[in-house]
Amino acid sequence: DGRIDDLRITKGVARYTADFTPPLAAFPKVSDSGSGSDSDWANVQMLLGMDGTNGSTTFTDSSTTGITVTTHGDVQISTAQSKFGGASGLFDGAGDYLSTATLASISPGTDAFTIEFWIRWADLAGAQTPFTFVGAFGIIKNVSNTFACGDIMTTASSLTSTTTFADNQWYHIAVSRGTGAARLYVDGVEESSVSGTNRNLSSQSIYVGRNLSPAYYFNGYIDDLRLTIGVDRYTANFTPPVAAFPVG
Repeated sequence: DGRIDDLRITKGVARYTADFTPPLAAFPKVSDSGSGSDSDWANVQMLLGMDGTNGSTTFTDSSTTGITVTTHGDVQISTAQSKFGGASGLFDGAGDYLSTATLASISPGTDAFTIEFWIRWADLAGAQTPFTFVGAFGIIKNVSNTFACGDIMTTASSLTSTTTFADNQWYHIAVSRGTGAARLYVDGVEESSVSGTNRNLSSQSIYVGRNLSPAYYFNGYIDDLRLTIGVDRYTANFTPPVAAFPVG
């Protein structure tokens, strides 16, 4: 005669690889109303889990915005690699990218925002762009295999990573801007910061997998991309997600 409470089974994730503090509250639940384990869920304006069947060209935005995502080139869902969920977005570096229509809700303006995603290069050759606010700001990997993110503040300063990336390895990338400061994180470690006045990022559309001009197409896999407008999620080093972002 006994009792069991709060049983959770997670497929595809080894949640605990060392000693840890047991949960202090019930495991988070996602409700139909949109409340759940993400306290900033109302500010999530794009959430691409990159999940689906192998070869599918359907990319679903799971945020409450429900943005229509358009595919270009041969970009597709692939089950060959994934960080979470058994699939990711595959970009071949030759014309593959995702785009959104013009939509005010995904334009940061001068507000705080956080863009984050998991990335795995198949081939690092040349400059590549995994994410850009079209015509306003991009996260661009330069030819030296580090990131350079300019024009996020009104100053001439750029966010530049110190990690030298390698092929066939997953990295968590985050750019988080608050009021007067922005930071670039690789695997939860702050590698660059700039301060000043927030630049007006008035773009109202997004490219995933390319820049505006030059295109700088991305070659590899992207998983679990989340855009939060109005929230500076990361102001110090953090532990990268150990599971897919919650929907709710």
